[in-house]
Amino acid sequence: MKIINRNVECILCKQTSVHSSIAGSSILDGIDLDTRPSETRRSALPYYIQECPHCHYCNPDISERDEGITISSIEADNYVKLLKNHSIDTNARKFILASYLCASVNDIRNAALNYLCAAWIFDDLNETENAIKARKKTAALLEKYLAGTEDAEFAVMLLDVYRRSNDFEKCTGFANELLSKGVANRLLEDLVKYEVSLAEKKDSTCHSISEHPRA
Repeated sequence: MKIINRNVECILCKQTSVHSSIAGSSILDGIDLDTRPSETRRSALPYYIQECPHCHYCNPDISERDEGITISSIEADNYVKLLKNHSIDTNARKFILASYLCASVNDIRNAALNYLCAAWIFDDLNETENAIKARKKTAALLEKYLAGTEDAEFAVMLLDVYRRSNDFEKCTGFANELLSKGVANRLLEDLVKYEVSLAEKKDSTCHSISEHPRA
């Protein structure tokens, strides 16, 4: 994993600051069922979100922004409250702030992905309670996203988010709903059935796609 530093001008406050990014990383084994990357890419998570040290705008690239995000967005009470919550890990907080901004402009897909990344960071810190809270937030966002679109891969992701946050009934219920409608391909169908088998055992631990016999 190669880390490079570069000067970045924040698109909101126009101040320049130095940020680290990943020039390249390798994957040593399979991803988890909720798409959490393997090493060394997982160790690169802290570099996925930039935070402007001047105005505290958070985005994968603070020189860019989604339409609708302005200075007012990062001055909103909820954003400032999250920013000042120093009881949680700094890197996880950056993902949560980025998620908030995505949700504020109705980019629910990326809002969900950012919150899920926060859960992964809590996993690696062995902060189980915070990881579950982050997954419950992720689940709510994924439910909203899937209400407006059909996305089989994200539906399977939601199953694992339910299971990892101990919502076994939701996991099996949604899985049966997916199976009754028909799943996009055989691999996804097998993964849905695998999630059901894990949920029925009340297994909320991490599992990778490669563990599944047909993956």
